[in-house]
Amino acid sequence: MKGMRRVRECGGVEGLEAGAVVANVSFAPPGFAQSLCPTTHGLRPFDRLRASCGLPSFAASRQELSRTSSHGSVLISLFVTFILLLAASLAAGQLVAAQASSPAHAAPTFRISGAVVNALSGEIVRNAAVRIGKSETGDALQSVTTGEDGGFRFEGLAAGKYWLRAQARGFADQAFEEHGGFSTGIVTGGKVDAEHLMFQLHPGASIAGQIVDESDELVRDAQVMLYRRQMQEGREVTNWSAGMGVNDEGRYKFKDLAPGTYFVAVQAKPWYAQDPRVSRAVRFEDGAAAEGSANAANEPEPSAADRALDVAYPVTYYPGATEAGAASPVVLKEGDRATADVRLMAVPALRVRVNRPTVGEEPVGANVMYRIFDGPEMPLPSQSMVTQKGEIEVSGIAPGDYELRVQSYGQNREMWTEHLTLSTDAEVGVSERPESATVKGVVKMESGALRVQQWFVRLRKIATGEMQTAQVSEKGEFEFPTQPVLPGTYEVSVENTQDARVSRITASGAKVMGQSVQIPGAGAVALTITLRQGLGRVNGTVLREGKGAAGTMVVLVPQDARNNLPLLRRDQSDLDGTFSLLEVLPGKYTVVAIQHGWDMDWMDARVLDRYLKRGTTVEVRGDGVNEVKVEAQ
Repeated sequence: MKGMRRVRECGGVEGLEAGAVVANVSFAPPGFAQSLCPTTHGLRPFDRLRASCGLPSFAASRQELSRTSSHGSVLISLFVTFILLLAASLAAGQLVAAQASSPAHAAPTFRISGAVVNALSGEIVRNAAVRIGKSETGDALQSVTTGEDGGFRFEGLAAGKYWLRAQARGFADQAFEEHGGFSTGIVTGGKVDAEHLMFQLHPGASIAGQIVDESDELVRDAQVMLYRRQMQEGREVTNWSAGMGVNDEGRYKFKDLAPGTYFVAVQAKPWYAQDPRVSRAVRFEDGAAAEGSANAANEPEPSAADRALDVAYPVTYYPGATEAGAASPVVLKEGDRATADVRLMAVPALRVRVNRPTVGEEPVGANVMYRIFDGPEMPLPSQSMVTQKGEIEVSGIAPGDYELRVQSYGQNREMWTEHLTLSTDAEVGVSERPESATVKGVVKMESGALRVQQWFVRLRKIATGEMQTAQVSEKGEFEFPTQPVLPGTYEVSVENTQDARVSRITASGAKVMGQSVQIPGAGAVALTITLRQGLGRVNGTVLREGKGAAGTMVVLVPQDARNNLPLLRRDQSDLDGTFSLLEVLPGKYTVVAIQHGWDMDWMDARVLDRYLKRGTTVEVRGDGVNEVKVEAQ
C-alpha cells in the first residue's frame, strides 16, 4: 500500500495493534521516534528510525556485509535501506504538515449568547427567532430559536462586530437595543462580555376600532390612516405610520406598534352620495380630460331631494373631530391594546369652480389637495368636470382647509396653486403667471470621469418632506419636465451614486444654501451639481468615566447644519463603545455623543448648541479614516 506501512517491531505504535496501518514518518522532532517505539530510545537517530521501520542498525548491517561474499546482495540491501528511509522521510513531512494545520493552530473563534426576555415583565420569551449577521452587511449568518429557558447561542464566530435581531409572537421584529433604526452591535474578540447578553424584546401594542356613520351604520369602504408623533432628523413631527381599509364589519386593527403617541384619521365617502350635475360631466383621469369628450351644458339647479344626496364625509380624526388640532391622541405603552372607534358625520358637499388659465388648447386639470399633520399633501377624492364656459368644477368636497393645484398637461407643464378655506361653494381665479418653476441641470464629477448608472436627482422640500426625482442621462443631464417645482427650500441629493456625494451646487434662478436651494417661484432654474469621490470615515469610541459606553447616540454635525442636513451622519455606539460614521464628505465637523438622545429635539439650535460646545472637532480627509474619542453627554 503506497505511502503506508505496517507496524512491526516493539509491539507496534502505542495504541495500535501489530499489523495496523499508520502514516509514513521521516526525520521527526526529538522524541518522535520514541513515541512510535519506546524500546528504541537510546539508539542513534538513524538507528532508531531503522529500528522503527523493522530494520537492523547500521553496525549490524556492516557486520552482515562483512559476512556475505555476494556483491549483488550488498547492493540490494543498500537499495532497500535507501527506499525505506526515503518513504519514512516523506511520511514525517506529511505528519508535521498535518500538525501545523491542526485546529490547535487555527484562528480562535468566539461565542455570542444570552437570553431573550420581555422588556416589560422580565419574563423569558420562548420560541423567539434570533438572527445574527456581520455589521457590514444586512445578510443573516445564522438563526436559532430560543428554548424553554429563552436562551440563544451562536458558536464559531470570528472576531468582529455583529448585529442581532429577534422576533416572537406578540413582539415585532427588532434589533438589539434598537432606537429609530439604529442598534448596538455585538463585539467579539475584545474585552467586553458577549456571552451573557440580555436581549429585551419590547411587546407590541395595538389600536383597533370600528367605523360607523351618524346612524350607527357600518362604513365598509373607509380608509383608516395611522399617524405617529416622533423625533425625525432631530425634530418632532407627526407623520404617516400605517394605513388600511376596513373589513366587511367596518373594523380595523393596527398590530405590533411601538410605544408612542398616535392619531387615527379616517377618509370615506357616503355610499349613497351623488352629484346630480355630474351626469353629463367630462371625467378626468390624472387631471386630463378624456379624448373626444364634450363640455357639459348648464344644468338647472338641483332640487332639495337631490341636494340631500350631495354630501361628503370630512377627514375625521378619532374620536370624531374634523380638524387635526382637535384630534385626540392615543398614547400607547408596551403591550397596550387600545380601542379607537370613529363616527363619521355626512355634511353638504361643496364645489369649487376654477377659471381656466390661458394656456391655449393644452389640457388643464385641477386637484384639491389636503395634508394630515406633517405628512405629504394628497389629492382629495372628488369629481371634476368642465362646464360649457370652459371652467373646471371640482365637487364632492367637505368643508375644510385645502390647497388647489391647477396644472397644464401640454409640452410645457405649468402649475398654479391657491390656498382654500372652504365653508361654502367658491369660485377661484387663477393668475396668468404660474407659480411653478422649470428645473433642469447637469451632474458632474470633480475627477471629470462620469459613469452614470441609474442615477436620480432628488429634491426634498424641507417644510413638508415632499420629494421629486428626475433621472440623470448618460451625459449627466436631468430635467423635471412632468413635475413642476413649487416655491420653497429643497435639499438636493443624487441617488444611487454609491461612493460619491454632492460636494458643491451652483444655480441660476435659485439661491444656493449649502446643500439646499431656495426656489422663489415661476421661472427657469438651472442647477450644476458636482459630486466627489474619495469619501472619508470617522471611527471612534464613546467614553463614560474612562470606559466604552454602549447604546449612545452619536451625531456628526457639519458646519451650518441646517443647510447641510445631507452631510449629517448618525450612529449608535456598539457594545464596547465604538462607532463608525461612513461616507463622510471631507470637511470640518463636530462629533457629539448624547445619552438618551433619541427622543431629543437636537436639531433645535438652542438644544444642539450646548452639546456642540463639549463635542470633539474633526477634520475629515478624503479616502482616510479619522479616529476620535468622544465623551458621552
